[in-house]
Amino acid sequence: MTKLLFSLLPMISQKHNSKNLRAKVKVFFQGYLWKKTLTFLFFLVLAFGFWLLQSLQQPFERGIVIPIHYINIPKEVVLNNDAPTEIKVTIRDKGTALLKYTVGKKKHEPLEIDLEKIDLKKSVYTISSKDLATKISNYLSPNTVFVSSIPDFLNIEYQSLQKKKLPVALSGKLIPSSGYLLIDTALFAPATVYAYGAKTVLDSLSAIYTENIFIEDISSPITKKVKLTVPKGINLDITEVELNVSAEEFTEKVLQVPVICKNLPPNYKIHIFPSAVEVICLVALADYGKIDVINFEVSIDYLELLNIQNYTTNVTLTKKPDWIKSYRINPEKVEFLIEQKSSQ
Repeated sequence: MTKLLFSLLPMISQKHNSKNLRAKVKVFFQGYLWKKTLTFLFFLVLAFGFWLLQSLQQPFERGIVIPIHYINIPKEVVLNNDAPTEIKVTIRDKGTALLKYTVGKKKHEPLEIDLEKIDLKKSVYTISSKDLATKISNYLSPNTVFVSSIPDFLNIEYQSLQKKKLPVALSGKLIPSSGYLLIDTALFAPATVYAYGAKTVLDSLSAIYTENIFIEDISSPITKKVKLTVPKGINLDITEVELNVSAEEFTEKVLQVPVICKNLPPNYKIHIFPSAVEVICLVALADYGKIDVINFEVSIDYLELLNIQNYTTNVTLTKKPDWIKSYRINPEKVEFLIEQKSSQ
Protein backbone atom coordinates (compact mmCIF):
# COMPACT_ATOMS: atom_id res chain seq x y z
CA MET A 1 0.00 0.00 0.00
CA THR A 2 2.83 2.39 0.87
CA LYS A 3 4.60 1.59 -2.42
CA LEU A 4 1.39 2.44 -4.35
CA LEU A 5 1.09 5.85 -2.65
CA PHE A 6 4.70 6.68 -3.46
CA SER A 7 4.14 5.75 -7.11
CA LEU A 8 1.11 8.07 -7.34
CA LEU A 9 2.82 11.08 -5.75
CA PRO A 10 4.62 12.28 -8.96
CA MET A 11 1.38 12.13 -10.96
CA ILE A 12 -0.55 14.09 -8.30
CA SER A 13 2.23 16.67 -8.13
CA GLN A 14 2.31 17.07 -11.94
CA LYS A 15 -1.46 17.55 -12.11
CA HIS A 16 -1.29 20.16 -9.35
CA ASN A 17 1.48 22.09 -11.17
CA SER A 18 -0.53 22.06 -14.40
CA LYS A 19 -3.53 23.59 -12.65
CA ASN A 20 -1.33 26.27 -11.12
CA LEU A 21 0.17 27.14 -14.54
CA ARG A 22 -3.25 27.49 -16.18
CA ALA A 23 -4.39 29.68 -13.30
CA LYS A 24 -1.36 31.98 -13.63
CA VAL A 25 -1.85 32.32 -17.43
CA LYS A 26 -5.52 33.16 -16.91
CA VAL A 27 -4.67 35.81 -14.36
CA PHE A 28 -2.03 37.33 -16.70
CA PHE A 29 -4.43 37.70 -19.65
CA GLN A 30 -7.08 39.20 -17.38
CA GLY A 31 -4.58 41.58 -15.85
CA TYR A 32 -4.21 45.30 -16.40
CA LEU A 33 -0.77 45.05 -18.04
CA TRP A 34 -2.00 42.74 -20.84
CA LYS A 35 -4.97 44.97 -21.58
CA LYS A 36 -2.64 47.96 -21.96
CA THR A 37 -0.36 45.95 -24.26
CA LEU A 38 -3.28 44.83 -26.40
CA THR A 39 -4.60 48.38 -26.69
CA PHE A 40 -1.15 49.63 -27.71
CA LEU A 41 -0.79 46.94 -30.41
CA PHE A 42 -4.24 47.75 -31.81
CA PHE A 43 -3.45 51.45 -32.23
CA LEU A 44 -0.01 50.60 -33.65
CA VAL A 45 -1.54 48.43 -36.37
CA LEU A 46 -4.20 51.06 -37.04
CA ALA A 47 -1.56 53.77 -37.40
CA PHE A 48 0.48 51.59 -39.76
CA GLY A 49 -2.62 51.02 -41.88
CA PHE A 50 -3.31 54.75 -42.17
CA TRP A 51 0.35 55.39 -43.04
CA LEU A 52 0.30 52.69 -45.73
CA LEU A 53 -2.87 54.05 -47.30
CA GLN A 54 -1.46 57.55 -47.29
CA SER A 55 1.79 56.36 -48.85
CA LEU A 56 0.03 54.46 -51.62
CA GLN A 57 -1.74 57.66 -52.67
CA GLN A 58 1.60 59.28 -53.48
CA PRO A 59 3.08 59.01 -57.02
CA PHE A 60 5.94 56.55 -57.47
CA GLU A 61 8.23 55.53 -60.31
CA ARG A 62 8.61 51.81 -60.79
CA GLY A 63 10.23 49.50 -63.32
CA ILE A 64 8.14 46.68 -64.80
CA VAL A 65 8.75 44.01 -67.44
CA ILE A 66 6.15 43.71 -70.22
CA PRO A 67 6.07 40.51 -72.33
CA ILE A 68 5.83 40.98 -76.11
CA HIS A 69 3.42 39.02 -78.30
CA TYR A 70 3.65 39.24 -82.10
CA ILE A 71 0.39 39.02 -84.04
CA ASN A 72 -0.57 38.75 -87.73
CA ILE A 73 2.81 37.30 -88.73
CA PRO A 74 2.65 36.56 -92.48
CA LYS A 75 2.87 32.87 -93.35
CA GLU A 76 5.80 33.63 -95.65
CA VAL A 77 7.90 34.92 -92.76
CA VAL A 78 9.67 33.36 -89.79
CA LEU A 79 11.08 35.49 -86.97
CA ASN A 80 14.68 34.99 -85.91
CA ASN A 81 15.24 33.43 -82.52
CA ASP A 82 16.64 36.71 -81.15
CA ALA A 83 13.40 38.64 -81.74
CA PRO A 84 12.64 40.62 -78.52
CA THR A 85 10.32 38.77 -76.16
CA GLU A 86 10.02 41.44 -73.44
CA ILE A 87 10.68 45.09 -72.75
CA LYS A 88 11.67 46.85 -69.51
CA VAL A 89 9.56 49.93 -68.85
CA THR A 90 9.70 52.66 -66.19
CA ILE A 91 6.30 54.11 -65.29
CA ARG A 92 4.89 56.66 -62.81
CA ASP A 93 1.57 56.40 -60.99
CA LYS A 94 0.00 56.18 -57.53
CA GLY A 95 1.13 53.25 -55.43
CA THR A 96 -2.30 51.64 -55.50
CA ALA A 97 -2.38 51.84 -59.31
CA LEU A 98 1.10 50.36 -59.64
CA LEU A 99 0.02 47.22 -57.81
CA LYS A 100 -1.90 45.95 -60.86
CA TYR A 101 1.36 45.89 -62.86
CA THR A 102 3.13 43.76 -60.25
CA VAL A 103 0.46 41.51 -58.73
CA GLY A 104 -2.64 42.21 -60.85
CA LYS A 105 -3.78 40.95 -64.26
CA LYS A 106 -1.57 43.45 -66.10
CA LYS A 107 1.51 41.58 -64.91
CA HIS A 108 0.96 38.81 -67.48
CA GLU A 109 -0.83 40.83 -70.17
CA PRO A 110 1.44 41.10 -73.25
CA LEU A 111 2.15 44.11 -75.43
CA GLU A 112 0.91 43.14 -78.91
CA ILE A 113 3.11 44.00 -81.90
CA ASP A 114 1.25 43.79 -85.23
CA LEU A 115 3.44 42.54 -88.11
CA GLU A 116 0.74 42.46 -90.79
CA LYS A 117 2.39 45.26 -92.83
CA ILE A 118 5.88 43.77 -92.72
CA ASP A 119 7.90 44.23 -95.95
CA LEU A 120 8.65 40.78 -97.39
CA LYS A 121 11.53 42.23 -99.45
CA LYS A 122 13.44 43.25 -96.32
CA SER A 123 14.82 41.32 -93.37
CA VAL A 124 14.36 43.82 -90.50
CA TYR A 125 11.20 45.51 -89.23
CA THR A 126 11.94 48.58 -87.07
CA ILE A 127 9.58 50.21 -84.57
CA SER A 128 10.89 53.70 -83.84
CA SER A 129 11.20 55.21 -80.36
CA LYS A 130 8.15 57.41 -81.00
CA ASP A 131 5.98 54.54 -82.23
CA LEU A 132 7.11 52.27 -79.41
CA ALA A 133 6.34 54.96 -76.81
CA THR A 134 2.85 55.32 -78.33
CA LYS A 135 2.23 51.57 -78.21
CA ILE A 136 3.37 51.36 -74.57
CA SER A 137 1.26 54.38 -73.58
CA ASN A 138 -1.79 52.76 -75.18
CA TYR A 139 -0.99 49.56 -73.28
CA LEU A 140 -0.86 51.37 -69.91
CA SER A 141 -3.88 52.61 -67.96
CA PRO A 142 -4.95 56.19 -68.78
CA ASN A 143 -3.53 57.67 -65.54
CA THR A 144 -0.20 55.83 -65.73
CA VAL A 145 2.66 57.91 -67.14
CA PHE A 146 5.23 56.26 -69.40
CA VAL A 147 8.76 57.42 -68.43
CA SER A 148 11.21 55.32 -70.42
CA SER A 149 11.92 51.86 -71.84
CA ILE A 150 14.87 49.56 -72.46
CA PRO A 151 15.26 49.18 -75.37
CA ASP A 152 13.67 52.42 -76.57
CA PHE A 153 13.11 51.05 -80.08
CA LEU A 154 12.68 47.55 -81.56
CA ASN A 155 14.54 45.86 -84.40
CA ILE A 156 12.71 42.66 -85.35
CA GLU A 157 14.75 40.46 -87.69
CA TYR A 158 13.04 37.89 -89.90
CA GLN A 159 13.52 35.67 -92.94
CA SER A 160 11.30 35.24 -95.97
CA LEU A 161 10.28 31.65 -96.67
CA GLN A 162 9.72 29.73 -99.89
CA LYS A 163 6.31 28.33 -100.79
CA LYS A 164 5.23 24.89 -101.98
CA LYS A 165 1.78 23.48 -102.79
CA LEU A 166 1.25 20.06 -101.23
CA PRO A 167 -1.64 17.56 -101.20
CA VAL A 168 -3.39 16.67 -97.96
CA ALA A 169 -2.98 13.00 -97.05
CA LEU A 170 -4.71 10.82 -94.48
CA SER A 171 -2.87 9.50 -91.46
CA GLY A 172 -4.87 6.74 -89.80
CA LYS A 173 -7.56 4.22 -90.76
CA LEU A 174 -11.06 4.41 -92.17
CA ILE A 175 -12.91 1.11 -91.82
CA PRO A 176 -16.32 0.55 -93.46
CA SER A 177 -19.08 -1.53 -91.91
CA SER A 178 -19.43 -5.15 -92.95
CA GLY A 179 -20.93 -5.34 -96.43
CA TYR A 180 -19.93 -1.75 -97.27
CA LEU A 181 -17.18 -0.28 -99.43
CA LEU A 182 -15.52 3.13 -99.02
CA ILE A 183 -16.04 5.50 -101.93
CA ASP A 184 -12.86 7.42 -102.90
CA THR A 185 -11.40 6.49 -99.48
CA ALA A 186 -11.13 10.09 -98.21
CA LEU A 187 -11.76 13.49 -99.73
CA PHE A 188 -10.38 16.68 -98.19
CA ALA A 189 -11.59 20.23 -98.65
CA PRO A 190 -9.35 21.88 -99.57
CA ALA A 191 -7.36 19.02 -101.10
CA THR A 192 -4.10 21.00 -101.12
CA VAL A 193 -2.38 23.48 -98.79
CA TYR A 194 0.53 25.88 -99.11
CA ALA A 195 3.58 25.19 -96.96
CA TYR A 196 6.18 27.86 -96.23
CA GLY A 197 9.72 27.07 -95.13
CA ALA A 198 13.35 26.67 -96.12
CA LYS A 199 13.89 25.03 -99.53
CA THR A 200 15.71 22.04 -98.03
CA VAL A 201 12.76 21.30 -95.74
CA LEU A 202 10.15 21.83 -98.46
CA ASP A 203 12.01 19.51 -100.84
CA SER A 204 11.74 16.70 -98.29
CA LEU A 205 7.92 16.95 -98.15
CA SER A 206 5.57 15.17 -100.56
CA ALA A 207 2.33 15.73 -98.62
CA ILE A 208 0.91 17.28 -95.47
CA TYR A 209 -0.66 14.64 -93.25
CA THR A 210 -3.64 14.90 -90.95
CA GLU A 211 -3.44 14.09 -87.29
CA ASN A 212 -3.98 10.38 -86.69
CA ILE A 213 -7.62 9.48 -87.44
CA PHE A 214 -9.39 6.22 -86.70
CA ILE A 215 -13.02 5.83 -87.79
CA GLU A 216 -14.69 2.44 -88.01
CA ASP A 217 -18.12 1.03 -88.83
CA ILE A 218 -18.72 3.55 -91.66
CA SER A 219 -22.02 2.97 -93.45
CA SER A 220 -23.12 6.53 -94.29
CA PRO A 221 -21.45 9.82 -95.30
CA ILE A 222 -19.27 11.43 -92.61
CA THR A 223 -18.03 15.03 -92.57
CA LYS A 224 -15.73 16.34 -89.85
CA LYS A 225 -13.01 18.91 -89.25
CA VAL A 226 -9.53 17.44 -88.82
CA LYS A 227 -6.28 19.15 -87.85
CA LEU A 228 -3.14 18.96 -89.93
CA THR A 229 0.23 17.89 -88.56
CA VAL A 230 2.60 20.82 -89.10
CA PRO A 231 6.17 19.66 -89.85
CA LYS A 232 8.96 21.27 -87.83
CA GLY A 233 10.22 24.49 -89.40
CA ILE A 234 7.13 24.82 -91.62
CA ASN A 235 4.21 27.27 -91.66
CA LEU A 236 0.91 26.31 -93.30
CA ASP A 237 -1.64 28.68 -94.78
CA ILE A 238 -4.34 26.66 -92.98
CA THR A 239 -4.06 24.13 -90.14
CA GLU A 240 -7.46 22.43 -90.46
CA VAL A 241 -9.34 20.79 -93.34
CA GLU A 242 -12.70 19.11 -93.82
CA LEU A 243 -12.73 15.33 -94.19
CA ASN A 244 -15.49 13.79 -96.29
CA VAL A 245 -15.85 10.03 -96.42
CA SER A 246 -18.77 7.86 -97.49
CA ALA A 247 -19.55 4.18 -97.96
CA GLU A 248 -21.99 2.18 -100.05
CA GLU A 249 -23.20 -1.40 -99.96
CA PHE A 250 -21.10 -3.54 -102.27
CA THR A 251 -21.15 -6.87 -103.99
CA GLU A 252 -18.75 -8.98 -106.02
CA LYS A 253 -18.83 -9.05 -109.79
CA VAL A 254 -16.99 -11.83 -111.62
CA LEU A 255 -15.78 -11.27 -115.18
CA GLN A 256 -14.07 -13.71 -117.56
CA VAL A 257 -11.27 -11.62 -119.09
CA PRO A 258 -9.08 -13.01 -121.94
CA VAL A 259 -5.31 -12.98 -121.33
CA ILE A 260 -3.35 -11.19 -124.05
CA CYS A 261 0.40 -11.16 -124.72
CA LYS A 262 2.08 -7.80 -125.26
CA ASN A 263 5.20 -7.21 -127.39
CA LEU A 264 4.79 -10.57 -129.19
CA PRO A 265 6.77 -10.53 -132.48
CA PRO A 266 4.59 -10.97 -135.56
CA ASN A 267 6.41 -14.19 -136.57
CA TYR A 268 5.54 -15.88 -133.27
CA LYS A 269 2.34 -17.15 -131.79
CA ILE A 270 1.57 -18.03 -128.17
CA HIS A 271 -0.76 -20.47 -126.48
CA ILE A 272 -1.95 -19.45 -122.99
CA PHE A 273 -3.54 -21.88 -120.52
CA PRO A 274 -6.09 -20.93 -119.40
CA SER A 275 -6.80 -18.39 -122.11
CA ALA A 276 -9.03 -16.33 -119.79
CA VAL A 277 -9.01 -15.63 -116.04
CA GLU A 278 -11.58 -14.46 -113.56
CA VAL A 279 -11.37 -10.85 -112.40
CA ILE A 280 -13.37 -10.59 -109.20
CA CYS A 281 -13.95 -6.99 -108.17
CA LEU A 282 -15.90 -5.31 -105.41
CA VAL A 283 -18.41 -2.78 -106.73
CA ALA A 284 -21.13 -0.69 -105.18
CA LEU A 285 -24.59 -1.96 -105.89
CA ALA A 286 -25.34 1.22 -107.84
CA ASP A 287 -22.35 0.59 -110.13
CA TYR A 288 -22.92 -3.13 -110.73
CA GLY A 289 -24.31 -2.64 -114.23
CA LYS A 290 -21.68 -0.06 -115.25
CA ILE A 291 -18.78 -2.46 -115.77
CA ASP A 292 -18.18 -5.08 -118.45
CA VAL A 293 -15.32 -7.20 -119.80
CA ILE A 294 -14.32 -4.44 -122.24
CA ASN A 295 -13.39 -2.23 -119.25
CA PHE A 296 -10.61 -4.66 -118.22
CA GLU A 297 -7.40 -6.01 -119.66
CA VAL A 298 -5.26 -8.85 -118.33
CA SER A 299 -1.87 -9.43 -119.94
CA ILE A 300 1.54 -11.03 -119.91
CA ASP A 301 4.66 -9.54 -121.56
CA TYR A 302 6.64 -11.49 -124.16
CA LEU A 303 9.88 -9.72 -123.16
CA GLU A 304 9.54 -11.05 -119.63
CA LEU A 305 8.78 -14.60 -120.84
CA LEU A 306 12.16 -15.02 -122.54
CA ASN A 307 13.95 -15.71 -119.24
CA ILE A 308 11.32 -18.05 -117.77
CA GLN A 309 12.22 -21.73 -117.79
CA ASN A 310 9.09 -23.36 -116.34
CA TYR A 311 6.64 -21.78 -118.83
CA THR A 312 4.55 -20.31 -116.00
CA THR A 313 4.11 -16.58 -115.34
CA ASN A 314 2.04 -14.12 -113.36
CA VAL A 315 -0.70 -12.18 -115.08
CA THR A 316 -1.18 -8.44 -114.60
CA LEU A 317 -4.34 -6.36 -114.63
CA THR A 318 -3.26 -3.57 -116.99
CA LYS A 319 -6.61 -1.85 -117.48
CA LYS A 320 -9.57 -1.21 -115.20
CA PRO A 321 -11.94 1.64 -114.29
CA ASP A 322 -10.24 4.11 -111.92
CA TRP A 323 -12.99 3.76 -109.36
CA ILE A 324 -12.41 0.01 -108.94
CA LYS A 325 -10.23 -0.13 -105.82
CA SER A 326 -10.51 -3.75 -104.70
CA TYR A 327 -10.09 -6.76 -106.96
CA ARG A 328 -8.39 -10.13 -107.28
CA ILE A 329 -7.48 -12.43 -110.17
CA ASN A 330 -8.07 -16.18 -110.32
CA PRO A 331 -5.81 -17.87 -111.20
CA GLU A 332 -2.90 -15.46 -110.71
CA LYS A 333 -0.57 -17.58 -112.91
CA VAL A 334 -0.96 -19.05 -116.39
CA GLU A 335 1.08 -21.47 -118.49
CA PHE A 336 2.29 -20.54 -121.96
CA LEU A 337 3.83 -22.09 -125.02
CA ILE A 338 5.53 -19.97 -127.71
CA GLU A 339 5.80 -21.20 -131.30
CA GLN A 340 7.35 -19.73 -134.40
CA LYS A 341 4.92 -19.38 -137.23
CA SER A 342 5.62 -21.57 -140.21
CA SER A 343 6.77 -19.67 -143.26
CA GLN A 344 4.49 -19.87 -146.25
